Amino acid sequence: MSVRGSDRPWAEYHTDYRICLIDPGQRGVGASYVCRGGNHGAGAGDLMAFEPGDHHITTRVSGGKASFSVVGISPEQLDRAAEELGLRGHFHFKSAQMNDPEVTAAIQRLVESAAVAANSLELEVHYVQLVRTLLERCGETPAPLRRWDPVPHFGIRVARDYLRDNCHETPSLEDLAKLAGLTRFAFAHAFKKYVGLAPHAYLRLRRASEAKKRIEGGLSVAEVMAALGYVDVPLLTRTLKAYFGAPPGRWRRCFQANSGRHAY
Repeated sequence: MSVRGSDRPWAEYHTDYRICLIDPGQRGVGASYVCRGGNHGAGAGDLMAFEPGDHHITTRVSGGKASFSVVGISPEQLDRAAEELGLRGHFHFKSAQMNDPEVTAAIQRLVESAAVAANSLELEVHYVQLVRTLLERCGETPAPLRRWDPVPHFGIRVARDYLRDNCHETPSLEDLAKLAGLTRFAFAHAFKKYVGLAPHAYLRLRRASEAKKRIEGGLSVAEVMAALGYVDVPLLTRTLKAYFGAPPGRWRRCFQANSGRHAY
């Protein structure tokens, strides 16, 4: 996906590996964002990197409207590539913000090829080259025999994963605290400390991301509402517009118009 001239804050829950390149030609343009419980800043030529389970919220865009390109990679594809290259364990980015000329060049080659509707072989070659470059240059050494998780508190991970997998529900704070093995007051503080969002904000963002995904998949607004617990159409419309900049119908049309060119 390529975005040109955006000055609005973005907020998204990520189900894949996603890397965003801020257009290197924009001097003075930058973005501040929250991810993995920390504050980060990226400027022209920088890379913003997200993993499955991450969420990010853009808090400020400075220096004018920003242009950027985003490439998503499924966890299955990245795991398979890592295995083929002889890497152990599961990949994760060494930082949520990086600057690497080789990765930048690989992203630009892929995006430029997609923009001119290059043939599938050319797109696949550029995509494979990008994935290999990411694995070689942007990952920490994977820990053997365990999957890295940015949340070190076991109980908070359990509660977070419950919200992630059951975003159609609205559990009570007491229920979540019991899952984490904490009191309500300790849980509310610890969840925000480790995850970076309060439990209700995390659930709202996760639910919105799932709604967007289902709308992209062709479900009607009524079906999405029924599946995810939205009480009416205006609420779903306001939610998607607030998080992603477009109401359901417009987002679906935009996604369908561009999905054929961005198959990878």
